[in-house]
Amino acid sequence: MKQVSKLFQEAFLEAKEKGHDHIVVAVDLHGTIVNSTLFNRIKGTEEEKLAHSIYHPAIEALTLMTEDPEIEMFIHSGTEPSSLIRIKNSLETCFDIKISLGYSATTTIEKQSFSKKPYFGVLLDNKAGFDPEYDWEGISIFLKSRKK
Repeated sequence: MKQVSKLFQEAFLEAKEKGHDHIVVAVDLHGTIVNSTLFNRIKGTEEEKLAHSIYHPAIEALTLMTEDPEIEMFIHSGTEPSSLIRIKNSLETCFDIKISLGYSATTTIEKQSFSKKPYFGVLLDNKAGFDPEYDWEGISIFLKSRKK
């Protein structure tokens, strides 16, 4: 996988070339925002599960993306829709992270369907080579450097 900062640089360049005012980032949930093993083991509400299983470097990176008007994020997950909505709400309540379900088929409250391919400029997904132990920090460093 390319260095994650390079993915963001290329997405911003492409957006500028096409006259777009923002990039779209698709973010997987399990194995990317949260440690899947911990999330699935913990009993309790989505809020409790999220609080104990989120990759801590993800908090800063997702917050920086939330605050950046040139970034729109959505959760790209096959998680059951009602659970996904609770997780999205918990991210906002617990960490002030605003992430959309708007590009996802789950917003229609049906099972996730990967037959509808959403647009995104950057994909953050452990199955696409994203390493949550290292890559969240790289995103934070890159986004902070853009503000200078």
